[in-house]
Amino acid sequence: MRRGFAIFCFLMTAGQAQAVDSSAIQRMTDVAHLWSDVKWLSPALASGEIDWDQALVDALPKVEAASTPAAFQDAVTALMKPLHDPAFQIFTIDEPNYVSEESSQEMVEWLPGDVALLHLHRLSSMRVTTGELHFEAVTAQLAARAKGLIIDLRPTRESASYGYGAEFPDELIANFIDQPLLLPSNRYRYHTGFQPEIGITSGMYFSASLMLQTSRLMPVKGGHAIPMVFIVNQSNRVPLSALALQRAGKAWILAEGQASAAWAVPVRAITLDDDGKTGMNYSVGELIFPDGASGFGVDASVAPDSASGAGSPAAKAALKLIRSGVRPGSATVYAKTAAMPVRQLVSLSSELRFPSLPWRQLAVIKLWSTMDKFFPYLAYADRPWDDALPEFLARMKTVSNSRGYAQALAEMAAKLDDSHVWIQGPERASLYGEAPAGVRLASVENRIAIVEITDQELQKNAQVKVGDVVLAVDGEDISQRISELKKITSGSTEAARLRDVLPNLLAGANGSVAKVLIEDAGGVRHEVMLPRSDAFWKFWKARRSGAIFKILPGNIGYADLDRLALKDVDAMFDAFKQTDGLILDMRGYPNGTLWRIAARLNVKGAQFGANFSRRIATALPSEQGSLNTFRQSVPKSDKPLYKGKVVMLIDQSTQSQAEHSGLFFEAATAITFIGSPSAGADGDLTKLVLPGAISVSFSGQEVRHADGRQLQRVGLQPDIKVVPTLDGIRTGRDEVLERAQAFLQAR
Repeated sequence: MRRGFAIFCFLMTAGQAQAVDSSAIQRMTDVAHLWSDVKWLSPALASGEIDWDQALVDALPKVEAASTPAAFQDAVTALMKPLHDPAFQIFTIDEPNYVSEESSQEMVEWLPGDVALLHLHRLSSMRVTTGELHFEAVTAQLAARAKGLIIDLRPTRESASYGYGAEFPDELIANFIDQPLLLPSNRYRYHTGFQPEIGITSGMYFSASLMLQTSRLMPVKGGHAIPMVFIVNQSNRVPLSALALQRAGKAWILAEGQASAAWAVPVRAITLDDDGKTGMNYSVGELIFPDGASGFGVDASVAPDSASGAGSPAAKAALKLIRSGVRPGSATVYAKTAAMPVRQLVSLSSELRFPSLPWRQLAVIKLWSTMDKFFPYLAYADRPWDDALPEFLARMKTVSNSRGYAQALAEMAAKLDDSHVWIQGPERASLYGEAPAGVRLASVENRIAIVEITDQELQKNAQVKVGDVVLAVDGEDISQRISELKKITSGSTEAARLRDVLPNLLAGANGSVAKVLIEDAGGVRHEVMLPRSDAFWKFWKARRSGAIFKILPGNIGYADLDRLALKDVDAMFDAFKQTDGLILDMRGYPNGTLWRIAARLNVKGAQFGANFSRRIATALPSEQGSLNTFRQSVPKSDKPLYKGKVVMLIDQSTQSQAEHSGLFFEAATAITFIGSPSAGADGDLTKLVLPGAISVSFSGQEVRHADGRQLQRVGLQPDIKVVPTLDGIRTGRDEVLERAQAFLQAR
């Protein structure tokens, strides 16, 4: 089931356990698509009062156990029951009820008492052949003579082929009202981005109810009110003007066949079987009257019949309504609707650390659904995200403890290939390691090297040295350890994925000792025992020392943006105003300084620094599959602009706001990037909560260069590529900074 039209596969292979399992997983996959669409689109869930998660948990065992199509339909019905959706129905898909038409039939037949029977299906063919003139003449005839009007909206096979029913001629109704008629409208749920379920975000994501502007139908000059009846069936939608007239007590609605709210409210139609013989409707919008009420009903009904003339059952029933004296709409129940949507709160309770199977499967479906609807970078992932849904629904049947459950979710999330994807929960330490050893690692010349010793005792005893290469830990080859951690680590690029693996590479239980095989600069291999402590986590992030900004030899300004405070930006530019060049070291994460810096660099007079887009989830036809896009402005400054040469240092630690800095700086000035590609992950974070007190963070919106180029999974690309070497690390050199200095001095 995708985007409103689905086929629920029902595979039956008796006697083959594996095939039965596959069939059950397919049914659950299809129900997951249904549950997801309903979650984000159904007006019944806008109040926040229905526990839609619980509804799925209750239904999943029934879906899995369904051994017949009838049992599957029962399971779907049970899932939908809490919605109390008046448009929900499962039905046999038959040929539409077409009325017959004699070639000699006029558009208008006159019944006793000057009641006109208007065959509106004739209008479509006449508009194709003779244009609007005939209809205008008919309207004038009706206005002059009719004391009652029956409008037959049922199509013929021929009129249906012309697209009959797409627009109802409200100009006809304007002749038969004597005061303005305010029409009802449709209201849809509307989500732009995913509002975080815990924490805060700068992404400005929101959910809302979107009410379409309605119309006021004005009577024509000399218009007069007469009783009216609209004959409808499942082949057409009830016109808004008919609904307004019924609510006002001015017109009856006569149904051919069993009436459904699906004839009047926005619905989504899907099929429930392989051969397309069983259909299903459910609401994806509301019918709202001007006073805020909602409701749909018919005043009478007749059995389906192809006859359409004056003697037909439908015409006779319509004439009976006009003569009945019963007020139109008296049988319809109108109820006030909620004035605003209400967000359903979620809990991070860890009571269900290892949830039961339906709750584990719910976690998979929620993760899939949220990303399917809102993750902006699905198209850039290495594997189709839809493939993850059945894979991990099946996987949840095999996990036996909370660690296995958390690992399955981590592996599923890792398939998003986004370095903003981060799993938190009670089992994180058991998956990634509770405490690191007292060394910091980096990938250098395709080897894992020690680049800093953070354990003071190790610094004293010289067991290891900066530049030593790690070969194995606790008897496991380091490449195997990396491979296992990569499965549960999402990364926009392989360099960024490895970056996030390295902090956990030597990690283990707090207070334990890592037995590490290393190779020193001379190629000698030996084992060392490295104590683990959770106190070492605070040292993992690289921090440079010395002055935060300074002037280097050659009259070159240098600023460490990883440490530069917002309040010091102007002081930095004051210090550098006479320099010939400027090095902005963005190997790390900034402190909200990019906008102020960009304003002082903007010699190009750039208006915009980046393009944003976030996905929209709604059933509003014109908005389905669309994006909310905007451009982020470069701020202005009343202080002097820096006009020297500018270099920015980048590597795989340059991510998110750090990369965003690069976007703004390149828009503002002729900047040169030196180093290695950045992480390729930008877009304000948002968070999803899953059963078992697990949260998943992810990029909430796409960010691109100001000129439209892709950033995600590409990163900022260096104009001059420079990477550290083992020799440089061992001798304490910063080869990237050295190359930047040489570049500026040569100019």
